[in-house]
Formats: sequence, C-alpha cells, structure tokens
Amino acid sequence: MSEPRLAGTEHLVTSPLALSCTWQEGRLTRIRLHIPAQGQRSSLLSEWGEVLLHSLETYADGKPTAWPALPLAWTTVPPFARTVLEALAQTVGWGEWTTYGGLAQACGRPKAARAVGRIMSCNPWPLVVPCHRVLGAGKQLGGFSSGLDQKRLLLGLENIL
Repeated sequence: MSEPRLAGTEHLVTSPLALSCTWQEGRLTRIRLHIPAQGQRSSLLSEWGEVLLHSLETYADGKPTAWPALPLAWTTVPPFARTVLEALAQTVGWGEWTTYGGLAQACGRPKAARAVGRIMSCNPWPLVVPCHRVLGAGKQLGGFSSGLDQKRLLLGLENIL
C-alpha cells in the first residue's frame, strides 16, 4: 500500500480508544492515544487509516492484534531509540510484557534501563510500538505518555494486569 502524498492528521475512533495519526510525506510521524471525543472521527480515511481503524477496533475488543507494517518516519528517531523501539515491536507481542531493564538487556545495553524509560516516554507511535507493555521492576506501571489510566486500560485489554 503506497500513499506518497498522505499528509495531515486522521482521527480514528472506537470505544474506548482513539488515535490521532499524523502523516507527513506518506510516513506516519506521530500517534497520539487518547479517550475518544464525540464526533471526533475523520469522515474520510486514507487506506492506511482504514487498516489502522480495523486493527484498533480488534484491539479495543480485547482480541490479539497484529498491527500492520506501517510506513513509520524512522528518520526522526535517534539510532539507539530506534534500536530499542524496533526490539520492542519485534519481541514483545500482544498479552506479553517486559521490564525497562529487560528491554535494555535485549538491546545489548543491560545498564541502560533509565535510557529505555526515557525512550518509552518519547515513543512517537504508542500502541503500534507497544511501549505500554514495558513495566518497572516488580510489574510496577512506571509512566505512560497518555497517562497511567490509559496504560492500565491497555494492559487490561491484553490481560496483562
């Protein structure tokens, strides 16, 4: 699927989740996860928007979801952050979780747990690159860019918490 001219923001809404997806030059630059507002959904979605909405609906139903291989704007992400985010996306699947330290170790930097935490807080594609599945030692929630209530909701949908 190729939409080279795709630019702007699309709003994907299903209960209890909403995504605002920002596109630039055909690449997904940012996803903002939030609680849906009345009438917020984009009336006309791109092909990628339709695919994402279908995945979001499946996810919101609490069913295992494989997110599509989206054209992410990796050029905006520093090299170590990209390594961490790619490792997370490739190794921690639906219903699974890891710790900040575990992810740091998986990336070959066992002492970089705090750096991994910072990277998770700046993840431009939450949900699709599942930073909500990264927890503190002892299964503590840690933080989440969309708030801890959203993180609890996501982890609950996946039966992690």
